[in-house]
Amino acid sequence: MLAIFGVAASILGFVLAASTFLVGHVQDKRFDLLRKSKSWQEFPRLVKSSIWWSFTLTVVSGIFSLLRYDVFIFISPIYVFVVCNTLISLGALIWVVIAILSIVE
Repeated sequence: MLAIFGVAASILGFVLAASTFLVGHVQDKRFDLLRKSKSWQEFPRLVKSSIWWSFTLTVVSGIFSLLRYDVFIFISPIYVFVVCNTLISLGALIWVVIAILSIVE
């Protein structure tokens, strides 16, 4: 469980770095079309969601690593829920980063 905590902390670092990259790059003049699109309002929500789910996974993994195995068995569905939501939001963020990088090239 402690290894998952380390991975979760690394994912949180990646999400923060990707968010910084995205915020910096989309201010470029080449991205005017992107900023004027209807779905642009979804972009900050996607970034915030990825940050919060990654942070939640880090905290939950840290707390669960302190629990005994017999206690963890009963609350493992919570952990699975947090892991799945984190992976979905991370996948969405990676997809957006790749899409924005393809515009730059």
